[in-house]
Amino acid sequence: MIKENSQKSSKQMKSHQIEQLQTQSAFDDDQENESRVFEQQKKNVRYLAFCYLALFVAFNSTQNLVSTLFKQQGFQYLGLISLFFIYFFFAISSLFAKTLIGKYSYKHIFPLSSLGYTSFVLSGIWVCSCSNDNQNEGSCSPFMIYFIVILCSSLCGICSGTLWVGQGGYMECVFALIKHNKGTISGVFWSIRQSSHLIGNVSAMIILNTIDNNIYFFIYMGIIALTASGMFYFIATIEKPKRSHHEIKQQLLQESTQIIRQELPLKEQVSRVLRLMKSLKFQPFLFLNLLSGVAQAFSSGFLRNLVKESVEGDERIVSQSLSFVLITFGIFEYLGGVISGYLINRINVYYLATISTLAILLGLLLSFIGLLTKIYAICFLISSIFGFIDCYINNISQVICNNDYKGFIEVFQAQRLVFAISNTCTQVILLLLTDSPEYTFLSIVFIIALVSNFIVSLFPILGQKDHGLSKHSF
Repeated sequence: MIKENSQKSSKQMKSHQIEQLQTQSAFDDDQENESRVFEQQKKNVRYLAFCYLALFVAFNSTQNLVSTLFKQQGFQYLGLISLFFIYFFFAISSLFAKTLIGKYSYKHIFPLSSLGYTSFVLSGIWVCSCSNDNQNEGSCSPFMIYFIVILCSSLCGICSGTLWVGQGGYMECVFALIKHNKGTISGVFWSIRQSSHLIGNVSAMIILNTIDNNIYFFIYMGIIALTASGMFYFIATIEKPKRSHHEIKQQLLQESTQIIRQELPLKEQVSRVLRLMKSLKFQPFLFLNLLSGVAQAFSSGFLRNLVKESVEGDERIVSQSLSFVLITFGIFEYLGGVISGYLINRINVYYLATISTLAILLGLLLSFIGLLTKIYAICFLISSIFGFIDCYINNISQVICNNDYKGFIEVFQAQRLVFAISNTCTQVILLLLTDSPEYTFLSIVFIIALVSNFIVSLFPILGQKDHGLSKHSF
């Protein structure tokens, strides 16, 4: 009897050990498969980021210098006006971007959208080819120059909506395939993409310091932008699952986490975006991206004024001095992506959002000091803060979208709409206050930053990670 019990116990132990080995083997297989998927998606995101890098090397360097370069050609406000039209139409197109994204694959959306940016860059060739001596003749008349630049800027703004809402949708598809370290994946994209500021500004500095005719700057950047358009055709294909209208309703009621790519009537799409923006839960995220838009407009417009106040010389010297400051901006853009990607996996993302608004307030305080002291070195400190925070906010916004609004591409529409509107309004204020003391514009931005800081600080209360969209909030 004892022997039989011993044999039976031995068999049970062996059976239990086999089950443990099988379980461990299955777990190891899952871990290996998960790791393989993660590395593959990281590779896909890295290639997409390099496509954006190439495109925005051309666009960002043009955007940062366009006001100064157009002034050198005799057009005092053309640069600021062009930026206004970009972000004005960016806001409008963000509302309707989902319609196009739902109909076409990303391999078509990204290349076609990038052509709008290319047209904006190439419009500078037309401006520079019309010298001051023949600006009143035919195609070089002020009317034609303004018409062409505004047309290309508007096209760029329209394409911005599909490019950036599409980027959000593509990243959502990637996040659906991985379980962990989403901050790392997002950080990879933003650190590479935001490096365009560094590369673009270094290139701009070299070109502007070695040649006298600005037309070569626009030609060079136009070639890069066209190259980026071709690169987009080779991105990895990621499927966009489709659901029936009934399934969408059930999904909203049950707060499901599956990705939705279902077409809805255009009016209903816009209505959903607007309802999302009105929800209490969305307010901290709304003000975070509002402040991001204001900060970028500040960097691309007012930062030049700070440099001009600190440097003596003509427009060319100001452009060269600004290039050095913007190179610092680009370096810290990259650092912002790398460091935020590390922090997101370890610290509550809502606290990170609040820290970003405090950093912007610090940058604005330094701007007051810069205007008062007229010390050129302070411009480097300011650009480093705004460069770091620009990429930092983009990265944490991407992760918040996935955590709190997983599967709802409308959140990317709302995000880009808020960003574009705030950027546009800031550009308008800067344009209207051109002849006013610099402190006036800076004070307005500081007040906006204070209000945004207070509302974003409510993130830990309103932005619970497990509080997804529901029929009450969306």
